[in-house]
Amino acid sequence: MNKLFNTTKKVKIKLILLFFLLLIFINFFSCKLNYSYEVRPTLYEITDILKVPKYVNKVNILIDEATYFYVTDNKKDYYLTAKDLNNTILTDTGFYYKNKYIGKEIFIDKNGNNSLLQLVSKLELDDYVASVLAAEMGPKFEREALKAQAVVSRTYVVEKILTNPSFKITNSTNYQVFNLSSYKDFLIYSNETKDLILSYNKEIIKAFFHSSSGGILTIPKYEWGGNDLPYYKIKLDEYSENTINWEYNIEVNKFIDLLIKYNLLNTKKDLFSITLTKRNEDRRVDQINLIFNDGTNLSIKGRTFREKFGTTIIKSLLFDTRIENNMVYFNGKGYGHGIGMSQWGANNMAKQQKNFIDILKFYYNNCKISKLIYSE
Repeated sequence: MNKLFNTTKKVKIKLILLFFLLLIFINFFSCKLNYSYEVRPTLYEITDILKVPKYVNKVNILIDEATYFYVTDNKKDYYLTAKDLNNTILTDTGFYYKNKYIGKEIFIDKNGNNSLLQLVSKLELDDYVASVLAAEMGPKFEREALKAQAVVSRTYVVEKILTNPSFKITNSTNYQVFNLSSYKDFLIYSNETKDLILSYNKEIIKAFFHSSSGGILTIPKYEWGGNDLPYYKIKLDEYSENTINWEYNIEVNKFIDLLIKYNLLNTKKDLFSITLTKRNEDRRVDQINLIFNDGTNLSIKGRTFREKFGTTIIKSLLFDTRIENNMVYFNGKGYGHGIGMSQWGANNMAKQQKNFIDILKFYYNNCKISKLIYSE
């Protein structure tokens, strides 16, 4: 009888223990599920709908200009000449030109300014945006930063197409760089922000971005002149502070030789001093002032100086300079023009648990996240 009682007691204890373990198990996984839901929101603050023509959903990419083209797919070779003008060619496997993937839909157009033909790839908008993410950011950037870039890049190219329906974009920092060979790895970010763009007063904005503001944002008027845009402001950008620091050092004689080469100086002179005129608001260099030993002087606009010496060498206009031991020293912060979204700033915001909407709202003042609706 005692044995039976003890056995029953043990069974009850085991059942109670199992019950508590089950409660702990359920509580543990429900917490995990709740946490996962909180850090991966799926609702966006879409406040406007913008109707656009259906053709906006395709991007024309200028691949090359020549008198003819050899293009291949897995099944056949194509020799494309003027007789193929405006005839769209499709394939399931994709075309290759000079051993590079160029998409599944191509056509030949004619350059109106000369006799050259243009090889054009017609790419789905989301595929194009993904290809920009592959080149402009890459896999090392945070998820929310990539999503912010997707919205900005989509806004940029759609605004161009709406302004000029025959617009062809090139793989250049003058527009956006892209990488068609690895775009599929970034489709997830394009799809998660599908058809989302930035708008201001119910119109799509001119979306600019750059690598790093160096800690302070500027405005288009200072960079390119003309009328300003209300959604760009001069303001501190703490997220980009010290993200990119750069220097450029050159011997004085070589510096003078380059000034002559770039048609900034007529004859060789001995340099006495170099000073900078900076804009107080955005701290960027407005003019570089050179004084020579013969008493003459030369002033060069900061933007002109950067373009002539190279935007990958003089990475921004946030710099100081000095002459020492027959050398000219340039020390700067940031990379690019400093207008709109800073890519490294966006990445730091994402690391601080900001989502892509937070990022866009910081860099594009008073803009809204709008959704594109395509009409015939």
